[in-house]
Amino acid sequence: MKFANLGKISVSTAAVACAFAVAAPQAEAGVLHNGWNYSIDSFSDGSGGEVYDYKGLAAYDAGDQFIFAISGGLNFDENSGKNLTHGDLFLNFSGEDFDVANGSSSMLAIKFAPNDTDFETGLYTGVTGGDINDFANINHTGHYSSLKNYYNKGFDKENTYGTDLATSDAVYDYFYSDAVAANPKDGNTPFMSAMQSGTKIGDVSMLTKSVLNSQYGLDFAHFDAVGSDVFGIAIDKALLGTVLPGGINGFMAHLILECGNDGVALAGALEIPTEEEVPEPTALAALALVGVGMLGARKRR
Repeated sequence: MKFANLGKISVSTAAVACAFAVAAPQAEAGVLHNGWNYSIDSFSDGSGGEVYDYKGLAAYDAGDQFIFAISGGLNFDENSGKNLTHGDLFLNFSGEDFDVANGSSSMLAIKFAPNDTDFETGLYTGVTGGDINDFANINHTGHYSSLKNYYNKGFDKENTYGTDLATSDAVYDYFYSDAVAANPKDGNTPFMSAMQSGTKIGDVSMLTKSVLNSQYGLDFAHFDAVGSDVFGIAIDKALLGTVLPGGINGFMAHLILECGNDGVALAGALEIPTEEEVPEPTALAALALVGVGMLGARKRR
């Protein structure tokens, strides 16, 4: 187990975590601003230019919904003209690294973009993920052969997958086994960019930049991280409650372009209300930063 399972944490503990995070420098992981939890990606690690460059990933607890926001060069319903678009948004609630959780009931994913898998748009559970180039019927001439290959091309930058997986070592450590992370190669570091299997449990809603900014206070501009396209994905808490226990659930989310040209990850938490416990609205904003605790507890190589 490489990062701590958050389990159920009291609201008072969450508030303390929130207060600490607000006082922390913006470069640190899990930055809270306007109630949103942000992971800001490097602005120079998008291979192929701005269209392939993620600026950041953020999450927000809206009470009855949980919202993810993505800032980058592609909207959710388009490709670059080379049949390249987003992979799937993975949500790992297991408390384990991806290589351990992959395929478990605690691995969720959202298909939202017209990528080259056969899945319908929606939320999936019991997800197995892998490199889309290995199992989809595609011909991506610009697709990197592996994460190691991507880094070897000059994209091993600070905040390479965002502030929550800020180094290539941290990225290797999260996605792969200890043996692979200690000796990453072109042949053993496939991208975990898309669903290979999973069971759909419901639909999600797409939100525009204007709605995110005006109704929910999203502010990527605070970090100079506004991409040419910003959009959101909203999930009903009731739907998440069918597969997650009541209380606070820590997660690691990640999104990788299906070509492998960039990726971004975010550590956070969301609360699924129980019949015995309904959180006060003022406490909801504090939950987003609880996931930062996962990073400090990770097993280091």
